[in-house]
Amino acid sequence: MSDVVVETNLQSVATATDGIGSGVATTTGPSTTYHTVSVSSAAGHPTVLAGFNQLSNDCLGLVEITSPGFPVLGENQSGTFYFWVLGTTSPACDAASFAATTTAPSHWPTGDPSSSGFPAG
Repeated sequence: MSDVVVETNLQSVATATDGIGSGVATTTGPSTTYHTVSVSSAAGHPTVLAGFNQLSNDCLGLVEITSPGFPVLGENQSGTFYFWVLGTTSPACDAASFAATTTAPSHWPTGDPSSSGFPAG
């Protein structure tokens, strides 16, 4: 159930400009609970959001690419891409860290990130 809270919070922040008006707390550091979304949104770069579920130790996130050019987690075409990291830690659930990663980590399942929705759960 708490993963649904993380998904909902990520979607709320994604649809609001810089989280304003979403009612969800944001941070530029790692997400520490499912009530706080980590945000990386540098001008001209894709926006990355990540939320940590402290009950399951999962990190859910999304990458919004509005114009191709800067690859993030192996994606570089316009669109929204979702990812789900199972059994991780809060410090590892950092949007800036994901934003700086150009290819999907080798231990991630094939198809993650996904353009059709959160790939696990």
